[in-house]
Amino acid sequence: MSYTVFTTLECNAHCPYCFENGRPRYKMTDKIAEDTAKYIVNTSGSKKININWFGGEPLYNQSAIEIIVNKLKENNKSFKSAMVSNGYLFTPEIIKKAKEE
Repeated sequence: MSYTVFTTLECNAHCPYCFENGRPRYKMTDKIAEDTAKYIVNTSGSKKININWFGGEPLYNQSAIEIIVNKLKENNKSFKSAMVSNGYLFTPEIIKKAKEE
């Protein structure tokens, strides 16, 4: 099962060609992140889980990513993930955590 999760529409690049130009920048709330994790747990069954983190810049809402990852781990769900990112917000700590989790 593959899931694309928009953590936020906020972005630090402000590219003029971006589809978000001039649009409100919404952020996934903690409640929606919990509901998203619950949805993934309930719909994935025993299938492999692939999550594509997307946004604006998904790392602008690391809290949503952490909530979803933690809920999947609590429910013994293993997963792989990928991220569409401009890379500016990556730090050695974020990279280490992403590799470990």
